[in-house]
This record gives sequence, structure tokens and C-alpha cells, in this order.
Amino acid sequence: SVNYDMILPNICSSPEVQKKPTNQALACSIVTSGSNFKFKSSIATSEELTQQLLTETRKIDTTKSVIIICHGFMSWRNQMLNANLASTLSKKLHVHTLRFDFAGNGHSLGEWKYANYEQDLEDLTTVVNFVMSGLGCKVGCIIGHSQGFSAVLQYATRSDLTIESDLENDCCKYFVNLAGRYSDPDEEDPINKFSIEQREELKRQGYFQIKSLFGDRSFMVTKDRIEARKVYKTSVYLTKLKQTDNGMKFLTLHGSADTVVPVDCAKRFHN
Repeated sequence: SVNYDMILPNICSSPEVQKKPTNQALACSIVTSGSNFKFKSSIATSEELTQQLLTETRKIDTTKSVIIICHGFMSWRNQMLNANLASTLSKKLHVHTLRFDFAGNGHSLGEWKYANYEQDLEDLTTVVNFVMSGLGCKVGCIIGHSQGFSAVLQYATRSDLTIESDLENDCCKYFVNLAGRYSDPDEEDPINKFSIEQREELKRQGYFQIKSLFGDRSFMVTKDRIEARKVYKTSVYLTKLKQTDNGMKFLTLHGSADTVVPVDCAKRFHN
């Protein structure tokens, strides 16, 4: 297995999104399994590597599927869990893996926003389309860690995936929930997750700052993003899945010692 870093432009999005001006290039890392792909230069920019990969996709073993890994809140693709998971799955299952940074996270361009669910879904859709159209591979499974599973769940309930689609040949039907949060704003106001000082700042100036656990970056949380967080309900998407007999399979994994996302979330997903 070999790991390649690349920059994936927002070139595989839906036609509606392509009409909009965008600066959302996504940083990706691909671990290939059993491929003969070799870059022409040992020293090249991510953009050059990407272009070569796009123009020489047949050197990727297209008989093997790709597992996509979505990182969690304020994380990035090379956080230890994601990098180790990508390498291990590729070796154990003899598949390719692709992990990426959501817009505004890690090395990806774009603006970071709290509860940026719509953009996260668009980013994941871009990556899936790149795997299928750019690489010519099937997506075998999509894994979402923590908040990353919100994008996965939204993707699985997209209408074009659930209406008379040949899942066996066209669409991914296997999804993994790694310690995803079961969100229900009716039970708990999202603002209560933040400190009293941060709440006071929000009232006084309309925003407050939070610091990343990975590095020295600070991020701004605004009132409108808190409101966006209140709108998102896990139960809405789970209900959609129950109403459609689409053959999709979900696996939930959650550590019993998790101090960030309660393990009870896993039980709620299951129920």
C-alpha cells in the first residue's frame, strides 16, 4: 500500500453547484492497494500529482473498491485515527482508501463554519463522484467519525440514492458510524455545550472563539451557526431510511469509555 496526498478541486459536484463560484478545493490522501501507479517526479506539487492521477487513472486497480473516511469535528484527515484506519483497512481488506479534509479544515480551502452540514454533504458528494467518475472505482463503504457521520447519514438519505437506484452497481450501500453523535435539539440546546463565558460573548458580540485540539488554530462560532445546529436532527434522517427499503447497511461502533460523545448515542442509533 502506498499513500498519495493530493488536492481535489470541486470539479465533480452537481451541475447546480458547478454554476456557483467556489474556492473549496479539498485536500485528500489516497492509500492504494496493488496498483502500479508511480508519479513521474519524486518532487511535485499536490496539484501536479492530482492532475497526473486524473489523467492516468487506469494505473489504479479499478477492480478494487474505495473506502472513504470522513473526519470528525475540528479534526482532519491525518489525525492518527484516520491515518491508521486508512492504512490498516487497505492492507487487511485489499482495497483503496481515501480520506479528506472537509472545507475549512486541515489543508482544504474554504471557510470553516460551525455545524456546516450542507457544505460537509457537498464535500462528501464531490469525493464520491471523484472516486466513481475520476478514478473509475466503486465506493465500497463510507465511514464517518463523530460529526463526520452527519455527512454520511445525509448522503445515505439523498433522494437520488433512494429512488429506484441500482445499489448493487451504482451506489454505496455500506456505511459505518464511528462514535457519531445522536443530535436532538428538542432535548438539549446546543449552546449549553459551551462555557458560560462563551455564551456571554455570543450575546454581547454575536460570536465567540474556540480553539482546535489539533494545532493552534482558532475558529469563530456565530449566532447563525448555532441556529443551524439547532435545526439538524438525526431522527429526521433515520426516519427517511426506515421509510425506504433501499438495502443499505449501517454498522455503529462506539467506545464505552468515550467522554466526548455519550455511548448512549450508539444505543439510540440502533433503536
